[in-house]
Amino acid sequence: MARKNAEPAGPTLIEAWRLSLHLTKTEAARRLRMNPATYSRISRGALKPGRDKAVEISQIAGVPVPAWSNPS
Repeated sequence: MARKNAEPAGPTLIEAWRLSLHLTKTEAARRLRMNPATYSRISRGALKPGRDKAVEISQIAGVPVPAWSNPS
């Protein structure tokens, strides 16, 4: 069986949230209580938030915690 190389949905969903509110990346980072560099890395998929931060993102932006998990 071939393994899928699907990316986690988190980066796509967090950017959709930001764009739906017409926020800059700096404004989104401020709302999510992180620095802009961290937001940039998370939104590009270069950094996966830890469990606590994923819960916080879920509460603020509505991105489900499982969206940050890599598919098997």
